[in-house]
Amino acid sequence: MQKTYSTHDVGLHFGIAGWRVQRLCERGLLPEPTRVGRFRVFYASDLPRIEKALRAAGYLKTAQV
Repeated sequence: MQKTYSTHDVGLHFGIAGWRVQRLCERGLLPEPTRVGRFRVFYASDLPRIEKALRAAGYLKTAQV
């Protein structure tokens, strides 16, 4: 069974506010995830895609080389 994350949990994972993840869904930059009640539920396998979208939106700094 895969670990699940709420919007808030994803934000904590990346060190940002959860509303930024929510905004990506609202803007169509991430597909709308499964919901449990009113809560969005993300899976561990979604994290790389979420990270990519966060970087593209400017919410995460790009890695320094």
